[in-house]
Amino acid sequence: MSDRFQQELSRRRFLTYSGGALAAVALPGMIGCQGEAANPPSAAASAKVFGETRVMPIGTQLYCVRKLLDENVPATIEALAGMGYEAVEFADYHGLDAAQWRKLLDDNGLQACGTHIYIETLEGDELQKTVDFNNTLGNRNLIVRSMKKESYETKDALLRTCERYNKIAESLRPHGMRTGFHNHAEIFDRFDGEYMWNIFADNTEPDVILQLDTGNASHVEGVDVIELLKRNAGRTVTTHVKPFSNAHPDAFLGADELDWSTIIPLYQTVAGTEFYIIEYEQEAFPPLEALKANLDILRGMLGRA
Repeated sequence: MSDRFQQELSRRRFLTYSGGALAAVALPGMIGCQGEAANPPSAAASAKVFGETRVMPIGTQLYCVRKLLDENVPATIEALAGMGYEAVEFADYHGLDAAQWRKLLDDNGLQACGTHIYIETLEGDELQKTVDFNNTLGNRNLIVRSMKKESYETKDALLRTCERYNKIAESLRPHGMRTGFHNHAEIFDRFDGEYMWNIFADNTEPDVILQLDTGNASHVEGVDVIELLKRNAGRTVTTHVKPFSNAHPDAFLGADELDWSTIIPLYQTVAGTEFYIIEYEQEAFPPLEALKANLDILRGMLGRA
């Protein structure tokens, strides 16, 4: 297969998964596109504008670019800022300390909108270390990335886990910080007919963040992201804005199966959202290209293009 053919195939797939709702920009790696086909409609022209009552920062989860960060942290952070991202959420620190990260963020006009950590770092002797690190970082949202199976294998276990989060939340309040939980698919199993996610919501303090990942939630048949946002009002302080499509797993925002025309106004109102965090984990395209494309699309949806 020739390089030219591969480039053309990649271009067509890119436009398919973006639904055409991209800003007319030249993205790295999209070389070989000539003529009209090289200029897809802009987000402002082709994406629906769903309205924005509050202008909230748009960030990304750094897990999306973890391999690039392992190679060159400063260049990767500069690239994200150059695209227009306003915040980042951490998944790892790639060998840098908090002061080094803070300088990188400040130099690039970025803020920390959260970090994904393990619950053990929020308890006992580890708590103060975590607080000190995140104070330096300028981050107040300490999101537990996953639960061990024993934390939710029975309803009683889940309720004990809820109390654990409540104690952590109490410990963090004097520091102006919050804990929270990021959903994967398993949290949408049920006890007594109710999703574990909702049981967790009902039995944790109001300042425990429910970081709803739209893509992860939608992998479970029957889960309705819209209803979750409404039911747990005020709790989705940060959210992973992630596309989901059974038919086209590599789809970008707006070309997927989620009803963003309803989801975005809910973020703006009842959900209590403070940060949009774009996450795109598919490997069909280089991560910076995919993050740029999805950012342009979301900005178009919000009327910021």
